[in-house]
Amino acid sequence: MESGSFAIVVALLAATIAVASLLFGPNTKYPIPIFTLQILGRRIYVVNSPDLISAVQKDAKNLSFGPFVSWMSPRIFDVGDEAMAAINENTDGTKGLYGLLPEISRGMHSALTPSDSLDWMTKTMLTKLGEFVDPLAANPDGTEIDLFKWVRTAFTVASTEAVS
Repeated sequence: MESGSFAIVVALLAATIAVASLLFGPNTKYPIPIFTLQILGRRIYVVNSPDLISAVQKDAKNLSFGPFVSWMSPRIFDVGDEAMAAINENTDGTKGLYGLLPEISRGMHSALTPSDSLDWMTKTMLTKLGEFVDPLAANPDGTEIDLFKWVRTAFTVASTEAVS
């Protein structure tokens, strides 16, 4: 899949989730606390209830990001077979706390708990993202960009700066 086509698919997925949340979110006429979207042969769970979000985060073995990461990694990062084997090893953590995804997950959970360092990381990332957005906003006539490359570069630079 070409990067432009992939960007369109990602944008479509994001728009579908956003529209569904607008229709069934917590502040709508018919709020649904959690629902499933079947998109591209995958199930995406949209959680609208703060109580359920907490429960989902505590029950990560049943609702895992592993399959999503495994499916998306070759499309986003252009990884080879050896890297995919490392990514796919013990993705659900059922064989213990080894493997790339369980180790990354453990590290992310500890790094993303509320703290001063998380506040600093968030502020740093937003500041760096602003450096990418400002030039676009300064050009009222519009600038044609490759959205996928722009997002990949902006988020890579901003997140790298924020964790270093």
